[in-house]
Amino acid sequence: MNVDFILLAGSGLLVATAIGLSVLGRDEPSWRWLGLFLLAHAGLNWLAIAALGTQTSRPLELAQTGLQMVAVIGLFEFARRYRFLLHAPAPRRWYVGATVAIGGMTALAGTATVSLLIALAAVVSGGWASVWQFRRARVSVTDEAKRLRLIGLILPVYALMSALPEPYRARLDLVGAGQAVPAAIELAAVILLTLPLYAGYAIAHQRKLGAPAARAWRRRRYLCFVTVLLLLAGGILVANEVSAAKDRAMREQILLRTKLAAASLDIAAIRALHWDETDLTRESYAKLKRVFTAMRSANPDLRFAMLMGLAHGQVRFLVDSESPDSPDYSPPGQLYDEADPVYLGSLAERQPFVLGPIADRWGEWVTGSVPLLDLGAGRSIHLDLDVSAHRWAAEVRAARLPVTFIVLLVFLLVLGSFVAQEHLRESAQRLELARDAAERATKAKSDFLAVMSHELRTPLAGVIGVLDLLRNNPPAHLLREYTAVARDSAESLLRILDDILDTAKIEAGKLRIEAVPFRPREVFKNVCEAARLRAEAKKLEFKHIFSANMPEVLVGDPVRLRQVVDNLQNNALKFTESGSITVTLTCPEVRKESVVFLIAVRDTGCGIDQATQLRLFEKFEQADVSTTRRYGGTGLGLSIVKALAESMNGSVSVESEPGRGATFTFVVPLARPRSDVVVPAATAKAPDLRSKARLRVLCAEDDRANRLVAGEFLIDLGHEVTFAENGALALDLLRSKPFDFVLMDGRMPVLDGVSATRMLRDPANGALDPKIYVCAASANASEVSRKEFLDNGMDDCITKPLRRETLAAAIDRAIDRLRERGVVLPAVSTPSPSASVPPTGLSEAELLKLLEEPASAPAAPALPDRTKQQLIAIFHEDAPKRITAMRAGLEAGDRNGLGGTAHALKSAARYVDAVRMSELAASVEAQALTATPAALAALLGQIEQEYEKVRASRTAAAPAKLSP
Repeated sequence: MNVDFILLAGSGLLVATAIGLSVLGRDEPSWRWLGLFLLAHAGLNWLAIAALGTQTSRPLELAQTGLQMVAVIGLFEFARRYRFLLHAPAPRRWYVGATVAIGGMTALAGTATVSLLIALAAVVSGGWASVWQFRRARVSVTDEAKRLRLIGLILPVYALMSALPEPYRARLDLVGAGQAVPAAIELAAVILLTLPLYAGYAIAHQRKLGAPAARAWRRRRYLCFVTVLLLLAGGILVANEVSAAKDRAMREQILLRTKLAAASLDIAAIRALHWDETDLTRESYAKLKRVFTAMRSANPDLRFAMLMGLAHGQVRFLVDSESPDSPDYSPPGQLYDEADPVYLGSLAERQPFVLGPIADRWGEWVTGSVPLLDLGAGRSIHLDLDVSAHRWAAEVRAARLPVTFIVLLVFLLVLGSFVAQEHLRESAQRLELARDAAERATKAKSDFLAVMSHELRTPLAGVIGVLDLLRNNPPAHLLREYTAVARDSAESLLRILDDILDTAKIEAGKLRIEAVPFRPREVFKNVCEAARLRAEAKKLEFKHIFSANMPEVLVGDPVRLRQVVDNLQNNALKFTESGSITVTLTCPEVRKESVVFLIAVRDTGCGIDQATQLRLFEKFEQADVSTTRRYGGTGLGLSIVKALAESMNGSVSVESEPGRGATFTFVVPLARPRSDVVVPAATAKAPDLRSKARLRVLCAEDDRANRLVAGEFLIDLGHEVTFAENGALALDLLRSKPFDFVLMDGRMPVLDGVSATRMLRDPANGALDPKIYVCAASANASEVSRKEFLDNGMDDCITKPLRRETLAAAIDRAIDRLRERGVVLPAVSTPSPSASVPPTGLSEAELLKLLEEPASAPAAPALPDRTKQQLIAIFHEDAPKRITAMRAGLEAGDRNGLGGTAHALKSAARYVDAVRMSELAASVEAQALTATPAALAALLGQIEQEYEKVRASRTAAAPAKLSP
């Protein structure tokens, strides 16, 4: 069987289809991920071809597993992105980490331990993609539905078959047609998978080309297909000839080796054999046994070397190369009752021969045999050398590999040439289309300028005319009428200018879409009521319908959505002379976290033909030039609607027939807020504590909770904050960067605040400003601690937990000191009301992790809710670790470490109002160096009990998780 060329043909189909999917991916990028899946499996086929002629190797297994992981990622991403196309919520890319973890397990433990995981991932992802393919098929045209259903059926099956990491060389063997059946089955699966995909690409591509170009493209494709078939056929013929020549050469070689071995044997010793177990005691048998054992050791490719005796149509083992303790050992005189009839016939002819592959209980072999003695009476002795048939076949396959890979290289060159030619033709076609589009755009803009000059001059003339009338002192009863006309003209002019500005923003890529909570009924009710008045003025029936399942609050851009409704309503009012206009706002799909929001505007106006519908949403386009003369307008409204739809990941479409009205449909996915409250309840406004100047603050603090609070307060006060986790890092920063104020924790690892301040004040340590204002921040509020800080060079001291007012007062004192020194300080900038600056005391990853933790215990006052929740999460993450660290410090006799950890726990507990726990930690800190181990152990036990109470109250509260 030509298994290598079966795999080569399958890889060719996969590569060709992947190239086609890359073309489809220009419109829908999800198809490119499926193309990556196919390319990865083409690579697996190439590895399988390379493995046909080699032994198992670790690099080969790792490469195979790596490609399988790439395939799983491609399939998962295809399914994930397909959900976006269907406006369905899709998960984050968590699976990438899982796949990398699988790869790490493979590297450490071998592919066998993760084969089930890879196969399972392939089935899950394949099935996932298939479900959404089925869903897509239900809303597609008939031909496309059939293709997608077939893809959906075969994809998980093929993914499972291909993901099983059993070595290809073991399951795809040239020895016997039955063992190559899996390769043919896999090729059939490839054909079932790739043909519908390639057909979809071919149909879509030909639609873009047009009839004449499509016919030429089909001819080129058929030529490429025939070339590849001829290449494969020629490659198979050459490869078969090469493998046949290799097989003949190997048979001649084994026969020659058998003859040489026969010439080296002691014929006298052979004659002395009795053909039974009594030979075990004879010197002649022992001598021959040593020779055969040495022969086997000197030729690793030989599996057995044996003397065989033929008597009256039966074959017996006389001497073999195996040791007596080997399971394959055959004692002298043992009957070989499994001898193949062809083998018996060849022995009876008393001629040298090579036979195989033949199978027996010991395996599958290729045997070289030479007659040694003809004893008469139908008895003869022969020398047999056996080579493993699998090893034999591997060498034959290895001889074919150069031919196979030459064919692969030529195939890739042919395919690459075809693709390059297609790209050149597509580029030429795109240039022609671009030229035509530029010419059309030039004409459209010329028409637009002509229309715009009229549209702008008309309302402007109305305003000027009214002003002229007003200059003539008209009667009082006409003033209201004149001003109404002027206002209408001005509003008309304003709408035109708004459309022009929006179009300019769209072309410049500066159109921004907000995402804020809003109440859709309130937003759209007003704009619909305004349209109702205009419709009644034209004696039209106007209806607006809100679906009952529409959520009270959605998240999106209410201004732009209102603009969409207004533009579609204006379009309907413009082209409807009689009948009705119906505006429908509904949510065809409502999920827990999102909805599909649909706006439909149906009118009974003049309708639109199919040709006009194709260009209706382009800029500066109307049905024809007469449209402007008859109905007015700039031709920008619908193009703006289309741009808004694309910016919101939505779509806009039209269904219409001339004389039967039109229905415009706008569909967009919108998120749902975690709460239906749009505007939070009013709260008492905190006093403005912003500082008199903006300082560059260095906060030296090892505790995450304290960094979070300090960062929140300092940023809110208008300062720039940099953090250091210990005194040594703070000194390094003070040597390299200018600062105005240092908030220094008293107790920190590596270097505490007191020591760091003493070193800072020493000019020899190289600080840029040794006189910088240093404020201690300590959980110890005693006068002794305060005096220690001030005596060691600090300028100020505040206590923890930090309070905004206390910190603001300390900074104001520092500002006064700096101004006394003649330092010019920048003013504090007023923050934007919508600005939200995350505390810089934690990294983004830490914040996101903390936000996933539920919180319950009340936090210290004067902090935003978000910061309170973060503090509680930090406390419950760190408290168990700190309690464990205190236990370990007590057992190890590390009293200083015990006191330091208690100090940190005391401060953190105060931020979450765990007052009793903070007091107990303060007791441990105070007694760490003096109390007995038993007393400290008792205090630690009370801390553990108190923490269990805090944790239990948090669990009982169980509020909803925060959104990052």
